[in-house]
Amino acid sequence: MSNQNIGVTFAALCYLLVMFLSGCNSSSSSGDSNLAQNDLQLKQFNTCDELKSYLIDTNVKQNDLVNIAQTPPTDLLDSAPTTLVGVSSGSPVSEPEIEIVSGTNNQVIGVDEADFVKTNGDHTYILSGGNLVILQTWPAEQSQEISRVEIDGHPRALFIDDDIVWVVSDLTLDIYPLYNVSLAADIAPRVNQMTKVSLFNVADPGQPSLIRETVFESQYIDARKIDQQVYLIVSAQLELDPVLDDPENVDIDDLLPILSDNTEPAANSQSTTALICECEAIYRPDIANGTGTLTILGFDLANPLAAISSQTILGNSGMVYANEEHLYIASVEDMYWLWLPVMEGEEYPKPGTTIHKFSLQSAPRYLASGRVDGHLLNQFAMDEYRGLLRVVTTEQGWWRGVDPENRLYIIEQTAGELLPRAQLESLGKPGESLFAVRFDEERGYLVTFEQIDPLITLDLSDANNPLVAGELEVPGFSTYLHPIEEDMILAVGVDTDTWGIKLSLFDISDFSAPALISEHLIGAGSYTEAAYDHHAFTWFEEEKMLAIPVTQWNAPLALPAFDTSNIFNGLELFRVTAPQGIEPYAAIDHDIFYREQNSGNWFYPEGIRRSFFVSDDTMNSYIYSISGRGLLVNDLAAPDINLAAVELPADNNDYLYIVSPGL
Repeated sequence: MSNQNIGVTFAALCYLLVMFLSGCNSSSSSGDSNLAQNDLQLKQFNTCDELKSYLIDTNVKQNDLVNIAQTPPTDLLDSAPTTLVGVSSGSPVSEPEIEIVSGTNNQVIGVDEADFVKTNGDHTYILSGGNLVILQTWPAEQSQEISRVEIDGHPRALFIDDDIVWVVSDLTLDIYPLYNVSLAADIAPRVNQMTKVSLFNVADPGQPSLIRETVFESQYIDARKIDQQVYLIVSAQLELDPVLDDPENVDIDDLLPILSDNTEPAANSQSTTALICECEAIYRPDIANGTGTLTILGFDLANPLAAISSQTILGNSGMVYANEEHLYIASVEDMYWLWLPVMEGEEYPKPGTTIHKFSLQSAPRYLASGRVDGHLLNQFAMDEYRGLLRVVTTEQGWWRGVDPENRLYIIEQTAGELLPRAQLESLGKPGESLFAVRFDEERGYLVTFEQIDPLITLDLSDANNPLVAGELEVPGFSTYLHPIEEDMILAVGVDTDTWGIKLSLFDISDFSAPALISEHLIGAGSYTEAAYDHHAFTWFEEEKMLAIPVTQWNAPLALPAFDTSNIFNGLELFRVTAPQGIEPYAAIDHDIFYREQNSGNWFYPEGIRRSFFVSDDTMNSYIYSISGRGLLVNDLAAPDINLAAVELPADNNDYLYIVSPGL
């Protein structure tokens, strides 16, 4: 690889790392050795004593692995690179009625993903400044806050279902004492971060009432909602060494995370405390890979006070994919268990991803497990179609001095194991890393990158013989792919000449020869959350309209004063059609929320993070944009005019920039 190529690739990877902080065709059958086939199905424990013994033995081995990981073989260290891991107020009779609401951009139709904004059009629910804020958002021009309630800890995400709002928040160890009264929780936390779920009845949105609060001695990973069922994924890694000095007298409660549940918080009732999951519902792998727990918890929003179901496996946290029938968790070995093969005599570590499959028929139920080489880029690297799981991985080979290897696996469940039916190797050119993945029924799309951006199309119509159908090389790279109608793919990515935002529109009607229809460069210094969080990407099919948040610095910043024309922090709208391509339509700025008119001071400029569209039955459309400081409503036909502006409680009230007179 040339020095120039190395530089471009390193810059691209650094760009992605910054965003996350704020890999010749061949098919092979299920006999391929790249998918390890040791006894993959997880086992249940018969007794708590059996579970206790397993945890004690595994903890001893984990301590041995810590020593190896801290002093690995010198020849491996010499070649190691920097690690990069990839919102009811009824309308008057004379008012038009809501026809369409765009809502959250979810990966799978019918599966809602947790986010900090949810809407049904009439009302919008936003987590902002440590509060659940409820807004009336219809009629559009009458949008206003109608209530707010403080949430313990750091609110993360929510779901809404009729009159119930489900909120999940983080409780860190340093702030836990501040909330011990409101939590009414009998937990002395043994982890640095816990998870709290709060359920509210919002039959009267102006007076939300807390009806349940539950604290889990585990860290929030992700959540999904299907119909009225919410599935929460949490993980915990307890420090077991202090309690294992006298293993014979250790109680199982000392080795497993617990929960505290209060179904009558308004009455100041006592919480009940229990294990998050009982011993008999905990599963273990055939080969130990740690003492951590990974749990799926089920909440029934149709009966919000019902018992919380749970299913736990011993293993690491990971990425989550779900459709309406199954949920998959892809877990990678942590920094210690990666070295297990070396401790057992192998020359190199063998990093891989273990995939666990669960049924989502009401309560979650474990079904099967399997393992693939390499790691997954994100949740879009998994997809289930007609009962088969498709997975794309990248295997890094720095310890062997080889290029990364990108592979596609097609996996089927056989009894309690996930086994390969077919696979496709060497995706992309040598040295290229995976930057985007998307599946769409019998088609797949990949973006790999080293110096140019190849868009690769995959023909998955024959599950036994997946093929690369076509490839298109264009400069830069894409990080999110969004199929739209008329055989087109809309992509968000990066222009490597300016390191600004690049939008691309691809025609895939000829699947063997994908073509670039249109592209739009926003310019140097531009950045969008939509490049790495698909919830910030809003596509409104009815208006052929794309909305993404954009922050752009147009000139060098000189503190302590700067010209406010140097920054745009807002929402950009684009009309996207096959004949006209990507056309800039409007830009909506939230500067009214972070500029203090009287003093000339500017708060830290909060970027817009979410947006949604609402159309009424007369086909008038409105765009709602949400930043850390406010919600703005604009008529799509006249976007320069603000119909309504609602200030939100902010997390950051520091003055960062001072506008000097005369600038």
